[in-house]
Amino acid sequence: MQFLNICLLILITHSSVFSGSEINIISSGSFKGLANPTGEILIPAVHEEIGWSDGTVFLENEVIGYRDQGKWGLINTRNKKITSAEFNSLLPIGEDIFLASKKARLTNHLYHGLIDNKGEVVVGFNYFSINRLTKARFKVGDYRDGSVYHGVRGIEDEEIIPCDYRAIEVMENLIVCYGDDQLVRIFDLNGRQIYNRWLDGIKPHLDGFEIVEEGRSGILSRDHRLISYPNLKGITEEGVRNNFNRWEVRSLVKDSVFYESCDSITILNENLWIAHVNDAEHMLGAHERLFSNQKYHLKYIQRGFIVAQNKQSGKWGLYKTGGEAVEEGFDFILADSNYFYCQRGNKWDIYNAFSRKLNDKQFEEISLSIQRNIPVKKNGFWGFVDFMGDPLVSYKFDQVAPGIENQYLARYVGKWGIANLPESWLALPEFDTIEVDTKFYLARKGRATYIFDDNGDLLLRTGYEVSVENDIIYLKENDHLGLITAIGSIVDPQYKSIKKVGDFYVCKKDSVLEMLNPYGRKVLTAVDEVQEVFSYSEGYFHILKDDKHGFVDENGKLRVANRYDGALPYSEDMAAVKLRGKWGYINKWEHLVVQPHYDTCSAFKGGLANVSIDGKFGIINTKGEMIIHPDFELISRTPYGNYVVTSPQMKQGLADEKGRILLSTNYDEVIDTAHEFVIARKGENYGVVKYDGHSYVPFNYKQVQVQGDYLLLMGN
Repeated sequence: MQFLNICLLILITHSSVFSGSEINIISSGSFKGLANPTGEILIPAVHEEIGWSDGTVFLENEVIGYRDQGKWGLINTRNKKITSAEFNSLLPIGEDIFLASKKARLTNHLYHGLIDNKGEVVVGFNYFSINRLTKARFKVGDYRDGSVYHGVRGIEDEEIIPCDYRAIEVMENLIVCYGDDQLVRIFDLNGRQIYNRWLDGIKPHLDGFEIVEEGRSGILSRDHRLISYPNLKGITEEGVRNNFNRWEVRSLVKDSVFYESCDSITILNENLWIAHVNDAEHMLGAHERLFSNQKYHLKYIQRGFIVAQNKQSGKWGLYKTGGEAVEEGFDFILADSNYFYCQRGNKWDIYNAFSRKLNDKQFEEISLSIQRNIPVKKNGFWGFVDFMGDPLVSYKFDQVAPGIENQYLARYVGKWGIANLPESWLALPEFDTIEVDTKFYLARKGRATYIFDDNGDLLLRTGYEVSVENDIIYLKENDHLGLITAIGSIVDPQYKSIKKVGDFYVCKKDSVLEMLNPYGRKVLTAVDEVQEVFSYSEGYFHILKDDKHGFVDENGKLRVANRYDGALPYSEDMAAVKLRGKWGYINKWEHLVVQPHYDTCSAFKGGLANVSIDGKFGIINTKGEMIIHPDFELISRTPYGNYVVTSPQMKQGLADEKGRILLSTNYDEVIDTAHEFVIARKGENYGVVKYDGHSYVPFNYKQVQVQGDYLLLMGN
């Protein structure tokens, strides 16, 4: 009878397979034990739980966990307790090693350690976290200053790598450690540092490992020898090594030459260059790197200072052009012509153009300066401080915004007004919204719009719909448009379309065109029967009337009869006109100065114009004299007043502003510069040729650039 009762109390509730051995969890009431498949009791059902603290149940080499009074310990299948129930958690992590945790006294923090299958401590209970990296190496985490920093311990609790890193991983036979800024240090499995500088990254490669330092790639062998120093652009999966371009930088005003291997170079000024290296930017100053490492991205240069962002940490800094830090660690930096605005968290500091900090206490928000005075927010309200950081306008506004010149918009008790600095109202705060145009304010109250000029004088109160587009203030009613001119004249809605030509307004309604001057007076009316106004230059409007082209003056008087098939705007007192399919030129008195002989033409510039006859281009002067005969496939004016000429053989040369040939058409490409020489190409190679035809730089380069007073040469 006693045997029967015991059998009823012991129920088989769970089975598991581990390493070929099947085990069964048995229960007696709320207590658990362990039996083998034949029912033989290995561990009596006297424990709260059998298994591991994560809920799994399996044997680890004849050892398993048990829980009593809420704590875990180790026990073997012979019912021998290896440890007392003293751990808050207990898990096997392989190789007869167990991860355990204990709660520290007077705190809820758990500290982790490692024990072996004999209950001996392998790694002390000092760590926020522990993970196995290899058979004998463990990643440990130390919680400090609100963050977890990782290191590596050995199987005998020896320190392999200190807890100084944000992340750690094993890559083949290397331990890779990541710093706060995601840069990398690499160690062997014994903790010996393989490369003594920070790396951008590392990855396995055909020849071992590809390492990247400051944007450049190198190769590390699997036995940790440096095969190739980091100076490559990249390495393909097949092992092909790609080099950077080799740049030679020559000063055009000094006897100096500088060399750099990179993708490209940007010269910002004499003291600051940027070498672009894959995704990195190497900032160079006075021919030396500004920073000890090249993890910075240049944002802008302002008044002799550099604003740059650390690409790994994302933090911004303000630096002198020599690379010395004024202040670092900002989340964002904004600048205008007077100040640097530096954000840290939700607060702002202000530095002046001499890098002096203006404020003692940080501001909640800032805006760009107005006449050197700075809008700032403090205790929930906006005011202004002056260039010394002293209060100028008290903190009382809900919001402020820039106005015209030294004026500002302010919202006070929910309504907007217009004010002068320091605090003189031009329009009292009574409007729902205010929009700023270049010369006017559009203030809205209810359904009405009030238009003020830049003196704060009210020009118009209207119920029209008001909008600003293409530098015109439109007044709209139903489908009709009116406007307010640039000097404040009001034109009521009556037109279908309005466009600005010069300072005048071309207005159309149905088939009628009218043109208004800035005072709103009509200078062209329906009586003039003008179909279109194309452009304005040198006091004349180019018009179309009766399908013919002509010109009127600013009073609408016809100065050049509408008798031409085409026309171009006046330039240097000459306008190109088309008669019977050919182009010539007239002056402002409509004298035909250059007879219409040409198929195409350009406007005069510097006394010369580009013309073509039978598909060939030449250059004439204002007298119609042929300066360069029409023997070329193409002629184009350069920004420096010269002309690039292209021969029928598609070879290029250069002519000057007087039409004199400077360089014969011997080149595949000619690029003019501001330095009395051209960049020229022969085949695939570039060189530099002076205006007198002498070679300045031989044709040995893949690319040639001019930036400021520097010549940049990219070698083959």
